Amino acid sequence: MKKPNKKTVILSVIGLIVLIGVAVGAKFISDITKPQDLFEPEIDESESEEIDPREMFDSSKINILFFGLDKNEYRDTVINYEVYRADTIMLATIDTDDNSVDIVSIPRDTYTTIYNTSGMDRVNASFAYGDRHKEEYGNDSMEAGADYLMNTVKELMGGIPIDYYMGIEDMDVVTEIVDELGGVEIDVLHTLYADKGKDRSTVRVEKGLQVLNGKDFQYYARYRAYPEGDIERVANQQHILKSLFDQMKKTESLLKIPALFRLVSDNMITNLSFRQVSALALLGMDVEMSKLNTQTFPGNFGTLAGKSYWIVDEQKRVEMIQDLYGVDVSQRNQMPTTDRISSLSVGLGKNTIQVGEGTRLTIRASTQLGHQLSMDVNDTQYSVSNPGVIRINEDNSIVGLSPGTTSLSIRVDGVAGSVTIQVLGDPNQTDDNAPPTGDDAQKDEEEPSQEESPQEEESSSEEESSSQADEIESEE
Repeated sequence: MKKPNKKTVILSVIGLIVLIGVAVGAKFISDITKPQDLFEPEIDESESEEIDPREMFDSSKINILFFGLDKNEYRDTVINYEVYRADTIMLATIDTDDNSVDIVSIPRDTYTTIYNTSGMDRVNASFAYGDRHKEEYGNDSMEAGADYLMNTVKELMGGIPIDYYMGIEDMDVVTEIVDELGGVEIDVLHTLYADKGKDRSTVRVEKGLQVLNGKDFQYYARYRAYPEGDIERVANQQHILKSLFDQMKKTESLLKIPALFRLVSDNMITNLSFRQVSALALLGMDVEMSKLNTQTFPGNFGTLAGKSYWIVDEQKRVEMIQDLYGVDVSQRNQMPTTDRISSLSVGLGKNTIQVGEGTRLTIRASTQLGHQLSMDVNDTQYSVSNPGVIRINEDNSIVGLSPGTTSLSIRVDGVAGSVTIQVLGDPNQTDDNAPPTGDDAQKDEEEPSQEESPQEEESSSEEESSSQADEIESEE
């Protein structure tokens, strides 16, 4: 038998590789043109006498939770945030039969039960609760937070299946995406002032139709200096989303989504595969603007224990779930829109820390109606007896700045509490790299200038709040 020469073997191998490549490519194309086959929700096989909402849910619909965190370079590297919260939350329902998309924006201040706890808090705090259980997720804080957020929203929505999520870990990546698209044309509905609306003497973005670059796009998306605060911001985000989708559809930029996904994947938190993302991008080309519908989760403004919340309208919640998903859920007891604090407790993870070391502040309140709440330091009136010793961050983390002892006093609704913290000097630290104290520390805490600050799009400290304490308990 004649032995094949080397050239023949090489050509055969190349031919085999080409055939495999063609087969894989054909399979990929076949898969992404059938999105309904790529999304198979998990089935709960546990025995239960209760009706599972999954059994009533249309199998042609895919629910994906989209969210963005209140994280950026300034918070991550300058003031050393330890945990983050979901700043924007949207649940998208994609119908593969009629090529429609329904999006429900969930206000971040929505007061709801937190997954895997017995307590209630703002829905955006659920991501931070997950961080405390990251050991169960291989010490992956992002996966833990996303799972807690997804399951918290699932419960809020009456148990409908939500098996997929996609989040932006660092909101600065939005700037990168928009600039990659060459900007986005949007009719800006309001004049946007500088410093998140605090500086009314300087216009940051003019009202009217214009092309926004990435930085201005993100500023508009996160701007909340409106009469109705975050609720009005939610409406503007829906307007922005539709403008972005319309432009991407007209310019066929939706087909760039897989490439954009790979470009920013390091800053994405998702359990979607590249194949699934590609299928959704292709499906998006068939979605008409008239079939892209948005609404806000129903509720009313409320104040519980001095904190601002979005209180769920329970009757409208039931109606919305039936209208959107065809699922019947029981109507829960209606929460009050007002309540006051009866007692307050303040604690620290550690009362003694080293310079440069951190600890966590916990603030818990009991209300007159029997609710137990965890509070964020910026929802309180607080004072420090020796400010140069510690720095208090919005996420309730405390960092030691210089040796000394200081007391921290907290007051909410006329009820007060306090703790004392001691900071010890670092024996290994030289004068050259010692942390700033006094006036220098205060300067370091100031945000960068308006034009250079990567923090300028971040949320208002008065409205941001999350529970960073241990699990809280509510009245049965």
